[in-house]
Amino acid sequence: MATDRQIESAPVTPEGKAHSAQNARKHGLCSAIHLATESSEELEQLVDRLTKRVPSDDVLDELLIEEMAAAKWRQVRIWNIEKALMNDKMQRQQPALTQGYGEIDHATRNGLAFDSLSSKSTTIYNLDHYEARQGR
Repeated sequence: MATDRQIESAPVTPEGKAHSAQNARKHGLCSAIHLATESSEELEQLVDRLTKRVPSDDVLDELLIEEMAAAKWRQVRIWNIEKALMNDKMQRQQPALTQGYGEIDHATRNGLAFDSLSSKSTTIYNLDHYEARQGR
């Protein structure tokens, strides 16, 4: 049961009610999918941009917007993980590659890092699988 104070502070205009309705959804989504190292503000901005693009009072539309935001958020996370792994592998391989090749072009460097990551672990395969799932 709502207290008198809650009743008095509740929004009364349609705009106020619409704004208030977004609070729980945004914060709930952020707490469910963002990691401690990620920006909850950036996730909220993504949800806001999608909400402005598809304005609706329909609950189904709101759920679909949340699902799109979560999928895109996770997809970008996967891209960042892949980039970090590739950069780390290229950095670690650099001394040996410099000795073996002297000058080496970026495509070869990328290819050797990818080959090393994909042949010694299932991480790259798993990232690709997760990215495809988020894209659907």
